Amino acid sequence: MATSTRSEQAKRRMIDAAERLVAERGLAAVSASEVLVAAGQRNKGAISYHFGTWDGLVEEILVTRMAEVARRRDELLRAIDREADPTTRDLVEALIRPFAERCIHDPSSCWARFLYRCMSDPHVATIVERSVEGRTFRSINARLVEHGAHVPDVLRRRRVHSAFATAVSRLADFEIQRDGDLDPGLSIDVVLSDVIDMGVAIIDQPASAQTLELLDRAHISTAS
Repeated sequence: MATSTRSEQAKRRMIDAAERLVAERGLAAVSASEVLVAAGQRNKGAISYHFGTWDGLVEEILVTRMAEVARRRDELLRAIDREADPTTRDLVEALIRPFAERCIHDPSSCWARFLYRCMSDPHVATIVERSVEGRTFRSINARLVEHGAHVPDVLRRRRVHSAFATAVSRLADFEIQRDGDLDPGLSIDVVLSDVIDMGVAIIDQPASAQTLELLDRAHISTAS
């Protein structure tokens, strides 16, 4: 039992160290050896032992952090299912709030910065998709696509992806400001509500006449 506990503690330290270093510097700028030093791990094969590969460690961070988010998202989705006609804001809130709460309410969080770094790195894009986009995430996305019926079909899924990506970027900025004592003085509730507002705006904004004309010139259907 004691050996198992020590093993789990070592694994947790490596997860926390890797998350922090990647959040601060980016995936390409962090080496496995730096993670081991930061985690106080002397065994050079610890990452291979616990995670298989560096990508395995990245995926473990994503899965570990998203587990709590997914549970909260399930709660919100069940509440939505009890509503007769959920609004775009209801769905965007279910998509974004669980993730935002995890970042905003934990004063030591670097989760948004870590995820932002991962989403910006083509090498781990598949890992992010597999680890972050769970069943509930996909269900909410599909409903938001339906709510975007006023937008050409070719743009809808991009809009939904952009709504979440924008939230990740905004929350990463929040973490940077918090850690640098640059907080403009907004309450947590205001920051959270504004992040959701931005997501709603991305989904609900109709395509402009200019965008529709450009799609038409490119012979891309503007059907909704």
